[in-house]
Amino acid sequence: MHRNLLTSLIFSALLALSANNPTRPFDFSKDLDPREGRWVDSVFNALSDDERLGQLFMLRAHADKDTA
Repeated sequence: MHRNLLTSLIFSALLALSANNPTRPFDFSKDLDPREGRWVDSVFNALSDDERLGQLFMLRAHADKDTA
């Protein structure tokens, strides 16, 4: 009983500490060359609706697995 209470208190404290110090997402746009952005936009605009929908999917692939 005491162990569960202690674990809950520690977890709550860590959660509260992390909530007070949010991390800012990395800004990738500062490293992006404007020509690259135009190229991405031109390729994306050339895609059909089905191809654009396909861009939303990501397949999981494991390089360290011997068999499928």
